Amino acid sequence: MKMKKIIAVLLSVTMLFGLAACGETDDTDPGSESGGNETNDVAEEPGEQQGEEEESTLDWSAGADASGGEVTLRVATWRQHDQPYYEEIIRRFEEQYDWITVELEMNADSSSYYSNLQADIMSGTAPDVFDSHPNYRLVAYAEEGVIAPQTDFDYMDNYNESSKEITTLFGENYGYMNAYNYFGFLYNIDIFEEVGVSVPTTPEEMVDVVNQLKEAGYGGVIVGGATYGATALGNAVYLIALGTEGFDALQEGIDNGSITDISTVEGVAEALDTLQTYTENDIYYNAFEGITYESGLSLYAQEKSAIVYSGSYIFGEQDVYFPDINTGFFPFPTYANNGVTYSEGAQTTVINAASDKLGAAKLWVEHLATSEISEYYCSNAKMLSTIEGVTPEFEEAEMLLNSSTDYAIKSIVEPENSEYWSSGFNNILEGVVFRGEDWQELVRVYASKLEEYDLSGL
Repeated sequence: MKMKKIIAVLLSVTMLFGLAACGETDDTDPGSESGGNETNDVAEEPGEQQGEEEESTLDWSAGADASGGEVTLRVATWRQHDQPYYEEIIRRFEEQYDWITVELEMNADSSSYYSNLQADIMSGTAPDVFDSHPNYRLVAYAEEGVIAPQTDFDYMDNYNESSKEITTLFGENYGYMNAYNYFGFLYNIDIFEEVGVSVPTTPEEMVDVVNQLKEAGYGGVIVGGATYGATALGNAVYLIALGTEGFDALQEGIDNGSITDISTVEGVAEALDTLQTYTENDIYYNAFEGITYESGLSLYAQEKSAIVYSGSYIFGEQDVYFPDINTGFFPFPTYANNGVTYSEGAQTTVINAASDKLGAAKLWVEHLATSEISEYYCSNAKMLSTIEGVTPEFEEAEMLLNSSTDYAIKSIVEPENSEYWSSGFNNILEGVVFRGEDWQELVRVYASKLEEYDLSGL
């Protein structure tokens, strides 16, 4: 890929960004854009997790060649818009491995994907291969021995380091994450030209652009509040402002009790100042916290607004949501102005450890991770590849790759005191973004509460 560097960030699951690169939204179901409210349970003794104990019993020869006869491989994913791409990928696979027939399972209602999957796992009828969000039960699946490790697969030689940071658990790689999804602002290029505004690079420029758009009769910035929420915006800005090491240090410091005043941490003030500027200057569409993601895209499609906050994966579904709009992309302008853009992982393909066709399943995953298939999928789904040297061919790819110097990729490690993080730290973001409260006062209250917690023993 053409990016200078991809950096892995350890983010709290309770603070996860509202979107994963996938299908439709549903705030309460784990199959939603947000991956639901369920968190991964990290094993207290990683070396004793069940996945490692069962590794020696896995039969990777089953279905690996034609000696055992015809094989039907069940493969499940949720992104309905990907169906034509998967059909082509399956055609190429079956042409190469003519004893294997791939049976693709896709939910017409993607929000029910995880509930159906969990029921199938519990009943022993789960597909041989299935997709999971990186932030949904991946740790638990590995810990419980539900999924098989892929550490010795050939694609690992070309799988980039940031992806390994996300899918490697307890010293083993448990999945192939097929793409990156970048977050920022989609904008109507024609409206920008009509009004005479340019892509903003600072918070002040962002405010000025939105004010000019409003004067020309367009609404503010669309944020699917029911999908993203204040913590979604807040965590993205924190991550951009603090950078990888800064955010990691912040999380560790709060967990071990060494940080009792977050305002002393470099980057926090810049992040909160950015959010405060946007809120005080009313850049958001009226009552944005009540607008669902689909409703927001509909307003954008109707040209009621010229800017919408989204993941770049939506380019792959542009023909569905806003087919006639000449759309561009720019990263979140922050006071940190450090060239970092937030990103997260897309589908992670895992193998059912209970499958009696593990060899065939391995062939399928290796097929997905070849440079040829990765380029084909990412070019059509319009996301960026996790395989080294693969540059997808779609109009917006270069724009995404050149939008920032560094790309922050969140992992799935949760903090020691997740309840405290959620109720305390995220409340600051809620207060700044939704209620417009003074962030210095919120941080002061937060600091006083933090001193009441004895986290040093965690």
